[in-house]
Amino acid sequence: MDGLDLSVQTLPYTGFLSLTSLLLLTDCAGRRLAGMRLVPAPERSLLSATAAALGLALYPAALGLGAWDPYGLGLSGAVLPLALGGAAALAGWRRYWAVALLLLVVLWAWLLGLGESQNLWDYLIDPWLVLYAVPWAIASALGRRPLSP
Repeated sequence: MDGLDLSVQTLPYTGFLSLTSLLLLTDCAGRRLAGMRLVPAPERSLLSATAAALGLALYPAALGLGAWDPYGLGLSGAVLPLALGGAAALAGWRRYWAVALLLLVVLWAWLLGLGESQNLWDYLIDPWLVLYAVPWAIASALGRRPLSP
């Protein structure tokens, strides 16, 4: 291991945590430490299900398993930023304030280049989030109570 800890060795493969992961981890810490939730349950479910779907669509395609790579949409163009802006407006209209605020923060962080990546997708999802969200979505689909962050 050359004297490096596991986190340093996995970082080149996984990147930093996304803003969605940071929001869900902050929500979990708030519940554990102060007994309060920052993100209501329906919004946590929406974020987890969306992360699972995006991860299953993006990561295999980014590895070359498909004819088209949607991951490239996060590098340039207006399609993905406009879609996230529309999703933020829809979330606000549905009164999903945490999701709407998250999407706006993701867009601004990407526009200002505050993260280590130039890809907008990396601000929204990350492999660790997908590793949590996919089993969560499967358990939820099977009617089992998924482990809540």
